[in-house]
Amino acid sequence: MKRILVATDLSPKAGPAIQRACRIASEQCAALLILHVVAGSLPAVDRAILAEDLEALARTQAANHPCAREITSAVRAGKVATAINQAALDYEAELIVVGGHGETRWRDGLFGSAVEQLIRITTLPVLIAQGDVHAAYHRVLAAVDEERAARDVLNLAGTIGTADSVFAVHAFLPSVATRMREDGKERAQAAAQQALERMMQEALADRPDVLLHVHAQAMQGTPLSVIMRAWEMFKPDLLVVSTYGRSGLALALRGSFADMAIEELAFDILVHRLPPPMSG
Repeated sequence: MKRILVATDLSPKAGPAIQRACRIASEQCAALLILHVVAGSLPAVDRAILAEDLEALARTQAANHPCAREITSAVRAGKVATAINQAALDYEAELIVVGGHGETRWRDGLFGSAVEQLIRITTLPVLIAQGDVHAAYHRVLAAVDEERAARDVLNLAGTIGTADSVFAVHAFLPSVATRMREDGKERAQAAAQQALERMMQEALADRPDVLLHVHAQAMQGTPLSVIMRAWEMFKPDLLVVSTYGRSGLALALRGSFADMAIEELAFDILVHRLPPPMSG
């Protein structure tokens, strides 16, 4: 990883995102851009003061993280999600880091509408940093719903240099007819487990350079309930989700789950929206 962008609203609760981004930049010897988006109009004098504050923050972080290639800053204006995405593209970033609690200066809050919009429009992985910034990402929980997502999850986990174990979980719900048949639940469980193991084996075969211990577990339930159970079972450091942003696991990234993640949960989430599959 060569370039990372971290977006901050500069509120006191936005610190974890900057600290996590700096840590990853240090581990990857990557360049880091600290970005602030002005959602509304701002007088030129105030914008100049804001730019100076950001530059001072960048200098401080660069001094504290000498292994990072460089740490710089920028101010942009416009709609928060759109401005973050465009800045990341211009910077040629490979990862966007955002906080989970920033609400002071960005009117809609960084999480909620802005982050959900960002996930929907960007082609880059988005790391929502809201957990313990001192904890390394050794154990990764990966939500997998199909083979393409399995490959992407391994790619994402591989970008986190400290990861050594991946716990791949798949949520399934057998039909009513299946549940009513004798041994129906057991057969559905076995079929889902076999499918998940096959997906992960094929994904690993495509990435022999990714050295990870992969554990696969199919679980009955909704995507949200499975993610919550798996988090309690495996005690990971990071949740990784690949989604098309329209169904399945995507439902777990919108609405009530997004609200719950910011209000109730204390772990980091790495989300990547896959492009739609090509027809024909």
